[in-house]
Amino acid sequence: MLGLYTLEHVSHDATYSWFEAATETVDVNRICISRLPLRALLRHVSPSGTRCFWLSDHQGPASIPPTCDEVESRLNKEFDAIPSFVLLEGLDWILNNDGEETVLQFLQRLDQRCRSGNHVVVFPVDPLVFSSRFWSRLHSIAPMLQGHHGYDETDNIPSVTSNYEPDLPDTTQPKEQERTLVQLVELPRRGFNKTILSKRMLQWKRMGIDISDLEPAMATEDMDKAHGIYSEVESLVKVAVDLCRLVDASRDKLTVTEREIMTFKIMQLSSVSEVKQRLEEILATR
Repeated sequence: MLGLYTLEHVSHDATYSWFEAATETVDVNRICISRLPLRALLRHVSPSGTRCFWLSDHQGPASIPPTCDEVESRLNKEFDAIPSFVLLEGLDWILNNDGEETVLQFLQRLDQRCRSGNHVVVFPVDPLVFSSRFWSRLHSIAPMLQGHHGYDETDNIPSVTSNYEPDLPDTTQPKEQERTLVQLVELPRRGFNKTILSKRMLQWKRMGIDISDLEPAMATEDMDKAHGIYSEVESLVKVAVDLCRLVDASRDKLTVTEREIMTFKIMQLSSVSEVKQRLEEILATR
């Protein structure tokens, strides 16, 4: 898989865990251009075999100013005969500095260079920070990694091989298939950390479940408190998943509007008890 790709950014822990997993079994030139200072970056990325740079306005031998010209110049110097796998943060910052047209032209040149030189560049991004127009154009050049995230398992990791074109995400699959609801295993307090939490948040988000109640858990450094918040949400999600399955199984007794409203409220996690009571009343009378 060659060229440019985007990866939804949830946290640095999740992003760099994904990067480590993506490159641990392939022989590539690892390059990481991060918004984190190098000392902070090395807490997440193994320095062995990785070229690390700080995307920053600060001057320094390992710093890269957040502009298209500076980033392109550095990548041209780093790319060589060995296939490269690049994680490049800060696209939104570069966009603010250079503007949409300059960034899109830069991405097109970079995509051509990657395809001709057997390289991959992945941009961790938050789609919500971009305008819909720019996101649409960015997505056409750098599609989201298949499955939209690619954090959980290595089966969504792009490989770097010669004469291989990327398998683009299959946009023809129905949304219901993308949002299959499953009961996930409980996460115990032992070993619980923000990397594990972020992965679980991604799993639930991919199901369509509102994970905003977990934001305080990601914000705190107290893992006991974080796990307490998580456990409360986990219990609610279990009920929500079972309730969604019951709504689907009772489709012959519910109108389309009732199913849609109930499912929406369940997935928001804010009205689970209310929906459960209403559903029990309907099923008892129809």
